[in-house]
Amino acid sequence: GTHLLMEGLSRHFYPKRNLLLTVANRRRLPYSNGTNTSEKNGIPVKGGLLFSSHDFPERCKWSKKNTIYIRREAFDVLHSFYKLRTWPMKKKPSFDEWLTEQRIKHWVLHVSKWMMTGVYVVHFEHLSTDYEGEMRKIADFFGLPHPAVGYSKPGPVGWNPGKGAIGQGEQHWSEEKKAMLEGLKKEFDLD
Repeated sequence: GTHLLMEGLSRHFYPKRNLLLTVANRRRLPYSNGTNTSEKNGIPVKGGLLFSSHDFPERCKWSKKNTIYIRREAFDVLHSFYKLRTWPMKKKPSFDEWLTEQRIKHWVLHVSKWMMTGVYVVHFEHLSTDYEGEMRKIADFFGLPHPAVGYSKPGPVGWNPGKGAIGQGEQHWSEEKKAMLEGLKKEFDLD
């Protein structure tokens, strides 16, 4: 999601600047752990810095008024995370064994805390399926000019372009884990 959004911001609003850096043939945005937000760790743009982080909002030291939070559905993001964490293992746990209540709760807490901050939220699924509409909303919200030629969705971007598939993770969730997710979402008032 981050790569698709950053490619779009670069292409449509900052066309003379590559907002994704090429590092060892992998296109990526500078990463911040929430504390190293100086200019050397981000890309200066009008109104702030661009960088990526997976931190909780309370650890972030940057201005939240210029922040875009990319939300991806739990089914897909946790299955993707499972594949990332277990790929080097010779003996992998099953997804159901790996998917603990603690991991599900971590996702729910992360998303609910970001949703409470009032930052601009882009749903990865919407960005993927209605790219032009989402980029128009971003431009309108942040006061960026619309490009004269419209919004063209970039081709596959990122470290593993097939990884951002939508709706593929749910089939791997047991009914018990789906119920656990729904219960936690309700507990933390997350739709």
